[in-house]
Order: sequence, then C-alpha cells, then structure tokens
Amino acid sequence: MREDKLQMSRQEFARLVVRTGQNMGEVVACTVRLVAAWEDGEVQMPRAVYRRILTQLTGCTMTELGFRPSTPPARAVAAATAPRGEDQVNCRGFLADSAGAALSLIPLPPPRDNTPGRIGSTNIRTVDKAVAAIYGHDHDHGSAAMRRAAAEALHTAYWWLQDGTYTLKTGRRLRSATGHLSIAVGWLSYDSGRAADARSLYNEALAAARIADDAGLEAHAFGCLSLLAKASGRPREAISDAQGAQSVAGSYGSPRTLSLFAMREAGGWALLGDVSAADRAIVRAHQLYAKGPRKADPDWLEFYTPAELAGLEALARADLDQHEGAVAGAEQAVLLHGDRFARNRALYTADVAIQHAIRERRSRKPRPRPPDASSHTCPTCTRTGCCSSCTTCRARYSGTPPSLRSRTGWGSTAPSLTSTKEDQTVTTPTTTDVVIRTYGPGQVPPLVDTLADIWADSHPELVDNPGAEILGLSVPALRRQITGHLKHPGFVLVVAYASGNALGFGYAFPCKAAYWFGALVDQVPDAARHERLMGLCELAVRPPWQSHGIGSRLHAALLQAVNPSWSSLLALPSNQRGQDLYARLGYRYAGPYRNTPEGPEFDLLLMQVQGSV
Repeated sequence: MREDKLQMSRQEFARLVVRTGQNMGEVVACTVRLVAAWEDGEVQMPRAVYRRILTQLTGCTMTELGFRPSTPPARAVAAATAPRGEDQVNCRGFLADSAGAALSLIPLPPPRDNTPGRIGSTNIRTVDKAVAAIYGHDHDHGSAAMRRAAAEALHTAYWWLQDGTYTLKTGRRLRSATGHLSIAVGWLSYDSGRAADARSLYNEALAAARIADDAGLEAHAFGCLSLLAKASGRPREAISDAQGAQSVAGSYGSPRTLSLFAMREAGGWALLGDVSAADRAIVRAHQLYAKGPRKADPDWLEFYTPAELAGLEALARADLDQHEGAVAGAEQAVLLHGDRFARNRALYTADVAIQHAIRERRSRKPRPRPPDASSHTCPTCTRTGCCSSCTTCRARYSGTPPSLRSRTGWGSTAPSLTSTKEDQTVTTPTTTDVVIRTYGPGQVPPLVDTLADIWADSHPELVDNPGAEILGLSVPALRRQITGHLKHPGFVLVVAYASGNALGFGYAFPCKAAYWFGALVDQVPDAARHERLMGLCELAVRPPWQSHGIGSRLHAALLQAVNPSWSSLLALPSNQRGQDLYARLGYRYAGPYRNTPEGPEFDLLLMQVQGSV
C-alpha cells in the first residue's frame, strides 16, 4: 500500500499518519520505527486510534491491510490439542510459547485503548525492571526471541509518556527510563541484524537524554551509535560518536565507562587504518580501566570485564592487520571470560581461529627462487641446481646466510626446533610481538594461577625446595602475598604476552617509607622518605625470554603506571641474574633487610627515578 499506491517513504507515511490524525482530532506520534513494526509483522494489530486513522487514510479494513486479529486463547488451546499425531511437533505453538515466555519476562503490559492515568514512581521502576529483564534474557538466550516483546514494552513506555499524567520531575525520570529502554531494544535490533531500526532507536534515546538532561543516557547512546557505525563500515562516524560519548561521560566519574568509549574510538581508528591514533586510544583505555570500578559505573557496564577489554583490543589489532597482537588479545579474552558471556567468548574464539588462519595462509606464500639457482653447484653435495639436501643450500635458498643461522632465534611461532638434526635452531617470537598489558586490583584474581606458573618457571631453584618453603619463598606464599597486596591503593600489575602466552609479569604499588623500609628508614636518603615511593614486589620472566629486554619493559610499564620519584625492591643476594638486571636499571644497594627475624636476608635496593616518567 505505502510503496505501491501512495509511493511514500516510511518517514513520509509516518508524517501523513500524524496529519490525518490531527484532522480527525486524534493526537498521535507515529514514527518511522512504528511504521517498520507494522510492515515487518512485529505488531499483529495496531492500537484503536491508529486503526481509525489507517481506515480513514486508506479506505481499507485492517485485514485488507495485512493485519491479523489476536487469536482467542480457547481457540489456541484447541489448535494445540487437535489430533496431529503424537510424534509431530506443533512448530507454531512452540514459537508462540517461546514468544510468550520472552514477553512474560518484561513487566510492561501492552498499550490499551484507554488513557494510562496517573504516572508515578511505580511506572518508572517498571520500565527500569524491563531494561534489566531484557539484558538478562539477552545474556542467557540471545536477542531474537526477545525483540518483539521488547518492542511492545517500549510502545507501552511511549504510551505512558504521550498519554499519561505526571509531574515535571516524574516526566523527566520517565523519559530517561524510556531512553534506556530504547537503547536496550536497539541492541536487540542490532543483534538481530536490523541495523536501521537500531540506529533509529539509539537516536530516540539520544533525543530523550537531551530532553531529560541525562548525561549518562546521552553518553550511552553515543557509545551505541559508535558501535553501530563501526559495524556498518563508517569509521569516521564511529570515531566522532565515541569522542562525543567521552566528552559527555567525563562529567560523572566513571573511568571504566570512559575506557569503553576510548576502546570504541580505537576501533574506529583501526578501521580507518590509523595505527598511531588507534594505539593512543588503546593505551588510554587500559589506563582508565586500571583505575578500577567506581560507584558511578552504570549497571549496563557489567559486560565490560578484563576479558572484554582484551577482546576489543584484539578486534582493533585485527583491523590493523596486526595478527600476532590480535591472536594474543583474543586468546586472553577467551581465557578470562570463563563461563560468563558465552556469546562474547564464542566471538573471540572465532577471532582466534580467523587470525591463525590468516597467519597460516600468509606463511604459505611461496618464496621466489634466486635467478641463478639453476646454475648453482652445491660445494657440499656437488649437485647442480637448487639443492635442499644439505644445510648450506637450505640456508641460501631460504633467504638466510649460513653464518646467521645460529643467531636467528626469532621466528613467528612459539619456541620450536627445525625439522632436521643438522640444523636444530630454537626459534621464538620476536620481541616486537610482545604486548604489555596493565591491570588494576579488580582484574588480578583470575590471573593468579598464570602469575604463579611464571614465578615457578623463573625460580626453579626455589620450587620443591623444602628450605625455601619454610622461608616463605614458594608458590603458595606468592599467592598469599599477591592476595594481601591487592588491598593497597594504586596496586598495578603488568603482564607480558606473546602469541597469547603470558611470559613475564611484575607488580608494584605506591607506599609510605615507614611501611617499606622498616628499620632501615633512617638509612635511606631523606628524599626517598618524603617523595612518592614505589614498592616493586615481583618481577619475573620465563627463562626462554630472559635477557631479551622483557624485564626492562615490564619495569618501565610499572614506572609509567605508578609515576614514582623513587623505586625500591628486595632481592636475594644469590639471585645473580636478577641483581645484574636491577643494576642495569639503576638500583643501588641500601642495606640488608629481613621481613621477619627468622626470614631470609634480602638486599634492599633503591633507585631514584630520573626525569618525568
């Protein structure tokens, strides 16, 4: 009807419905989204006021326009119990039951013909519960079964706004709650492949936020529009929306909300191919996330866990063709997600497979043969042509001089051996493939097992050593130590990853001189007692990665995060490799130190941080 006879767009038709209603003395607020719901079959039968307007406008009955009246319950039961064979499945009845189950989760009744009457706090709480029910059901079961029921709930909320009676304060609260509901329904539409409907709903939420003066809702709407723009291939729009979200969200004290929007901005820059801008946004996102949770964090931010942070970075790295970093981040996301948010975990699991496939496909590209290969005579086996049966020829025609074969221990995979006994060269990923990630105290518990494994690998002399266990130098002691240190304000953990594997870590926190130096507090420089001090508690790297600068990078990341004027640590005198590293970093001996009278003696090392970190 709309396209064939009236030849109108949905927006033009919505305006025509409004004008026709005005001429009839009916006040309605028909939107493009409502017209789409009619045409897509989401609404079985329009409300009475719209039925009157559509009949006046088209001269057709509702049945002629394609609407279907609701089926009486008794008839539905009769249909469900009709003899069709015991083993047959009543698909229509099954789908109806599923939709009814989804609808029952949303505590908003469908709009009725009469006016809703007085609107109060109970109605607003009902809308809030509807939003929570939508997100809860979406996490558990997905979007498809929920979308129509959620759209009906949103119609009810708009009905209350348009026809209800309320005070100015209640109206603003109701409009804000309806905006949040609009975002929830928009997400269901986006997740169901209806990007145009989602965009319309997000824009409705943005308008509601500005009318209600709700900064949190406005930032959320901008963030959703950024996500949608990136998914639709509009990177510049994604960037501007994410920046708008950060501008608004900066006023209500939620660093993790800002972190999410910074990561959305990074996704836009990555899609645009701007590596430096994407990296800056990613670093900013990690720094903001490390500040920890706040009371101002909105409920909808529940999904933004350390796993999601790593996963979003992985997707950005993939768009930048940084497939090593993408694999590392996606594998970390899968590891940290655990049993929660199964669909997100599945997304990043798929991304791991995709990035591995891309890397493998690229690694299979044939190497060009040297132009003089056919005339080459192997000095070892005396064969003419490109020989692959001896070490010299394999080295020459793989593009690596034989003299460098023993020094090229940097490949694109984890440590492995070459396939022949003649040339067993250990290869490990390059240091440029190593990614340093920063974590706050709330992100650490899921990583403790990994940290314990790294510590055990880097201290083999202490593992299974009864004497070390007695002195408190053991894996169980490390676990207790980390758990106890999490309570310190400003706690920071840094972990180095390569190809998705954790290969080193360090952690520290700012502390008072009296706490850290103990009885030696009077022996350290006066400035170290009064200026900002960082206590470096652990710095460990797996043996295959030692002497490759990983410890120095971890140390630098801690200085960057804590920003101290002085740094101090305890080291066993027998740990010569560690002592050499700390000397190179600039630490100097400050005296002997014991945690307890019966404990081992450590060297207390102290370093003044030069310049601005």
